[in-house]
Formats: sequence, C-alpha cells, structure tokens
Amino acid sequence: MRPPFAILLALLVAVATDTAMASSLTVESSAFWNDGAIPQLDSAATDGCRGRDISPPLRITGVPAGARSLGVVVFDVDANHGAGFVHWVAYGIAPATRSLPPGFGTTPRAFVGGENDAGTTQYYGPCPPPGDPPHHYQFSVYALTLAPAQLPAGLTRAAFLRATAAHTLAVGTLTGTFGR
Repeated sequence: MRPPFAILLALLVAVATDTAMASSLTVESSAFWNDGAIPQLDSAATDGCRGRDISPPLRITGVPAGARSLGVVVFDVDANHGAGFVHWVAYGIAPATRSLPPGFGTTPRAFVGGENDAGTTQYYGPCPPPGDPPHHYQFSVYALTLAPAQLPAGLTRAAFLRATAAHTLAVGTLTGTFGR
C-alpha cells in the first residue's frame, strides 16, 4: 500500500527544513589553521601564558541572505575535565560583517557582550593549566534571524544557545589548539 500524497509532501517539507537548518558557514583565521595551534601571542595575558588576550582575526563566509545578526561563542571543550570553559560570548553583530579583526573581542560597542566563564563580557584568551595536553578551542559563528538588539546583554553560553536555537540559520566552527 502506498502512503497518501499528503504524508509524502509532509516528509519532503520536513527534510527540506532540516537541510536548510543544517546550512553551515565557513570560519577561518589568518592566525591559525583549522585544528592548528593558536599562536602564543593570542593567548591570555594571565597565569603565565604571556599573550595579548585579544581575539584572533576571523573571516566568515556563507552567511545566509536571511541573517539579521551574527553571534560568536569561543568554547574550550577540554577544560574542567571535559565540562568546558567559555572564553567569549558575543552577539548583535551586523549580518554584513565578513571579518572580525584582531582584538574585535575587546572592541566597545562592536557587539553585545555575553558573560564568559571568567566573569567578563570580553574575549578571554586560551590558557590551559600547565601540564595539560593542548586544549581545543572552538570558535563558532552563528547566523541568526534575530535583529542585533533582540537579545539582552550578559547571556551565558547556555542562555545564548537556548535563546537562539529556533533562530539559527547557519553555524560554522573553526577549532584551534593551545598548550603550554
């Protein structure tokens, strides 16, 4: 017995919707390759890491036409015995933005700052504990259907992901490593 046409149509729409949500951005950096080492210069300026504590340059391609804003989350997946550490949450970035220059994470008024795990609203560079194997830092960029001012300041990573789950058109991730 063949399924009714309406059921087939509903399945096709569901598959098309899932495919659209699976769209991805490309995130690159001139400072490091995907899965490559983040330069010491771009590490934290504390705990003996001797960096500048500024965000590395990022280039973003593939932003969907319907995007109304961008968001960025930097997350160390290896910190805290696998629980992770949030280094930066930024959103409300203009959708036409295709590059974030070095230090964008400390630029006032360039983004709405969420709260990282260091308790600040700015970028906090990598600096794993001495003796740890190199940690993996995911720089994820989100293309959102939300206007730049639609999210309140100070969202944590978890709150940002919850608030944007139904409003995310595409995501791209660049992963860098850092150890000492």
